[in-house]
Amino acid sequence: MSKWENGEVLPDLKSIIDMSDLFRVSVDFLLGKHPTDEQLLQEVKLAYGTNEMDEERLALIRYINEQRELAKRLYALQSLPSHKRKRVEKVVIKMIDEMIEALK
Repeated sequence: MSKWENGEVLPDLKSIIDMSDLFRVSVDFLLGKHPTDEQLLQEVKLAYGTNEMDEERLALIRYINEQRELAKRLYALQSLPSHKRKRVEKVVIKMIDEMIEALK
């Protein structure tokens, strides 16, 4: 591996694939190629078997990623039993709607 690190030799394709599997990242990521939003949406659609992923949901994922405290609370909310979660969701949705309206 030291020859790779020193830039004397490039890793072969099998080694790159093995590292990709080991670190659970794409080969593109290992090669420094970052996906476009369109490619990312396509990968999410394939991974989750859905066509419901769109730009709006991708923006929401980015937002939640940036808001760590909110993400923790949403994770806790989704962990509640369904009947309890539904009640909390209704209250939260109403509060958000009212706050957005008040801030316009």
